[in-house]
Amino acid sequence: MHWNFQKDRPYFVLDPEGDGVSCFETIEERDKYAEKRIQEYLDYTWSEEVVNVVAGVVTHSAQQTDFEDRRTAQVDDEGYDKDGIYWDPDFEYKCNYQLLLVGDTEKDDALSCVAINPMVRSFGLIRTAAEAAIAEAKTIRGEFEDAINWADLRCVRVCHWTDDTGDSGYTAEIEEASPGALEFRRWIEESIENDIGIIVEVITEW
Repeated sequence: MHWNFQKDRPYFVLDPEGDGVSCFETIEERDKYAEKRIQEYLDYTWSEEVVNVVAGVVTHSAQQTDFEDRRTAQVDDEGYDKDGIYWDPDFEYKCNYQLLLVGDTEKDDALSCVAINPMVRSFGLIRTAAEAAIAEAKTIRGEFEDAINWADLRCVRVCHWTDDTGDSGYTAEIEEASPGALEFRRWIEESIENDIGIIVEVITEW
């Protein structure tokens, strides 16, 4: 049993009145521990809080994105990088964190429950592909004439839509780029389609 989530420990038990969240490598370990926690709510009668004991499998977690090392950011003597962003002297790197799909649902039985809903699985695939496309675009930023804040550029939302005619599709919203960044949007759309085979409309907003 461990109290911190890791990808090799995707199964969890939540006991708000006991140990909080406990993570396990196998379903058997998780269920055995959950049963033990449930029985501890029985004295002469059952405690009402027993119904708060829940178990499941982690599908998404906060994961590091947009990592940039100080050594490759070309920080000058005054603390500014090549994009004019100031770096505190104590900063060794900069990054963001986003809620992303854990593991590979096609290979990881621990996350097979996600595959029950193809749309949910697609959301994770699209967000991951969008972040990968953004990271690649940053390496060739000089090829884009659009107004873009490269330092804070990120995918903030993936949606599925259906209109009144029955047509449907996916959109990915990227922040810190001009709504008129047509060249950048088309490049990201093509990159996502080439990566995962899903057609996605990209929207850019400040």
